[in-house]
Amino acid sequence: LWHARTTSREHALAALRTHSERSRLRLLDTTGQQLKGEDLTNAKMKRVQLQRPGNAFQRANFSSAELDESVLEAGDSSFQLACFDDSSLANARLTGGAASFQLASFANANLTGAVLNGSFQAASFHNAVLRGSKLIGSFQACDISGASFVAADLTQVDRGSLESCYFTTPPDYSSRTRFPTGFNPNYAGWHLSLIHISEPTRPRL
Repeated sequence: LWHARTTSREHALAALRTHSERSRLRLLDTTGQQLKGEDLTNAKMKRVQLQRPGNAFQRANFSSAELDESVLEAGDSSFQLACFDDSSLANARLTGGAASFQLASFANANLTGAVLNGSFQAASFHNAVLRGSKLIGSFQACDISGASFVAADLTQVDRGSLESCYFTTPPDYSSRTRFPTGFNPNYAGWHLSLIHISEPTRPRL
């Protein structure tokens, strides 16, 4: 019985590794495919650097993927409805165009030190960790419940869009968090964290 269980576990792990490697190969494919709706769940893709034309990565599923220090860039409507739930994107850079990342989800994602640039209208950052991250663009009507913005740089986020974000559990910020001019986190109901966390060192991208 023990041998049967061990063999079954080994087969499951082998299948997971095979899926991860196939996902990585699809992502690195140089044919220029847009990878719309691609299932990249659990993929191991650290330090990947690629650009995709047009509306790439729409509805792509990166759930629980490892994308630390990766660079993903695409066009105007890219990453719409993409899912990054439970993924690791530490020190990654994600860049989209004027209508990118709409309705995307980063719930429970690790975005420590990441750089996010796009239009994140109605995106979810529920319980996401954005310590030391840099956010650029619009964050209109985003769910930031329980998110951590300790030491984050939000100076290039549209102030009005940041004021439109909503939450049930207040997001954290610290004395090192930088906000757009005129935004008052205390008035907006954010929670001031007194725990000192050094800002992570970002790689040169």
